[in-house]
Amino acid sequence: MKLNQILFFFIFLLFLIPNSKQDPQTCYNEILDVFYYRNASHSSEMIEASSFKYDDLGNFDECYALTKEEIAKYSLISVDMAGVSVKIGVCFPFVCSQDDLYAISPELKLFFNLPSDVILDFQVYKKFALDWRASIMITTIIILVLIGIIGTIIDYQYFVDKEEKVNEKNNSVQNPKWMMILKQFSFILNFKQLTQEHPQSIKFLNGLRVISMLWIMLGHTYSYTLDIAGIINVSSIVDIFRRFTFQIIPGAQFGVDTFFFLSGFLVSYLMLKKMKQNNGKFVNLWKFYLHRYIRLAPTFTFILFFSYTLAPYLGYGPNWEFTRDFLQTRCQKYWWTNLLLINNFHPRWENQCMGNLWYIANDWQFYVVSPFIILIFFRKKIFGWITSLSIFIISYILSVVISSHYSLSPSILGPGIDDYYTYYYSKPYCRIPTFLIGICLAVFITQFDIKKFKIPRYLKFSLALVASFFLAISVFGTYSLYKDDKLDVQESKIDWDHWSKPEKVIWISFSKSVFILGVAIFSFLFLSGNLVLVNDFLSSKIWIPFSKLTYSVYVLQPILIVVVIGSFRDSIYFSGLSISKFYVFNVVAGYFFAMIITLIVEFPFSNLQRLLLSR
Repeated sequence: MKLNQILFFFIFLLFLIPNSKQDPQTCYNEILDVFYYRNASHSSEMIEASSFKYDDLGNFDECYALTKEEIAKYSLISVDMAGVSVKIGVCFPFVCSQDDLYAISPELKLFFNLPSDVILDFQVYKKFALDWRASIMITTIIILVLIGIIGTIIDYQYFVDKEEKVNEKNNSVQNPKWMMILKQFSFILNFKQLTQEHPQSIKFLNGLRVISMLWIMLGHTYSYTLDIAGIINVSSIVDIFRRFTFQIIPGAQFGVDTFFFLSGFLVSYLMLKKMKQNNGKFVNLWKFYLHRYIRLAPTFTFILFFSYTLAPYLGYGPNWEFTRDFLQTRCQKYWWTNLLLINNFHPRWENQCMGNLWYIANDWQFYVVSPFIILIFFRKKIFGWITSLSIFIISYILSVVISSHYSLSPSILGPGIDDYYTYYYSKPYCRIPTFLIGICLAVFITQFDIKKFKIPRYLKFSLALVASFFLAISVFGTYSLYKDDKLDVQESKIDWDHWSKPEKVIWISFSKSVFILGVAIFSFLFLSGNLVLVNDFLSSKIWIPFSKLTYSVYVLQPILIVVVIGSFRDSIYFSGLSISKFYVFNVVAGYFFAMIITLIVEFPFSNLQRLLLSR
């Protein structure tokens, strides 16, 4: 048979094979039979399980029962109202696929009496079973717990008990290396580490870490609830944001800058101190970078793959498809960017795997350049200050140009928030000033013995007043941004973002540095032995264990929040009281699960890297 005859034969077969792709009109006809003519089987149950109102999720469980019988499919319709998402839960016929619903969205807008210019997004709930990836994650957790138990037994039998006997006999006992390795996983050792503080640590930083973390969790609780949950009173969201006191919530982003400041301060303080002790000998960069990566990687890798493999099976509900997209779909594509710590550059913000890990990537990138800045300071102070000033100026110029070019707005209402996070918020060249302020403070206090500073009372009061003003203007300055907002859900219109372009550019470029300047002034006062009452409060021993859980809490808490919100069966009334209840639960559950991760992952691997790299 010739080639042209073979080709003709296959083309002929293609015409004989029926097209498996369903006509969307079939889906629409079924919808009409169920909801308009009401002559389909189970019409009454499907209508009862569906909602035809804004932010009413319908009856998920009733529709889910029909899904098991392949009669219906629960779908959450997200309607983009000028940047604010409202949701409608509908129990569609089982024959309707997600592609069908997108194809007939113009007809559905008419059916649901929605404005023709709105964008509809469909999330059709799908049944899914535990797969091999989840099984591997469960096995990994079990292995880590078992190693921890074995390490605890070895620690108690061969180290804790022997140490008491050794102290009595005043001699040493050598144990095999494999015992030393397993000991690092001991719950006894790691729990002691959790509750004990290094004698040379700067104590007020413990309270500052915990308060900053609680603030970030408060902001995340509100923002994730706003993004994921169905909200009954969606039209009154802007009324809540217009309150003066509510500015504390969007102001939670400054908590992250506090961590940048602390990172810059501590790495510089410890490195300068070590270089002085070693007669100016520079650090081993290979060990420095490896130490930092091993300090960061095990915890975020464990939680990342937990999010990707096991967390999607921890619940189900009307919002679960969005939750699963956040936990699994994005990570399935972009998990490698997190491991390489470049996730703040690729992909865009709305597609990032575990979006909160942008901070970890920035922190790592700051650590990469920090030794060189510190070395310049150590060799020649004036060149260090010139270098720092140059970096400040370059960063501010870039922030001004970027925020102006993309017309960015700091408002978390409206459609421009993804651009704000993508082009400015997650970029190291825009965020390095707060890290650099920490470096500068560390250089200043190591250059001078600030505890011998005798600060006059009037100057102490003036500095505290200036620092308080910097903090207040940064947090509450957005009041004028939201106070005139108006939202009309029916007309798909939101009147938002009343600042002029110069006001937005100035705020975006400089507000974070102003806030951290306030934190730095207070830190200086604490370090110099002033503001004793506040210093004692932040230095209280009660903060120690919570401070040491900060890293695990930060990485874990968004997963916990979206899993709980994704399991909500009904729309919620968005108010300070309702979100506060949810926030308290997030804090308690977040620190509890973070403690488990710290004991089985973070501390053991941190102990191992110290044990191995010290040799």
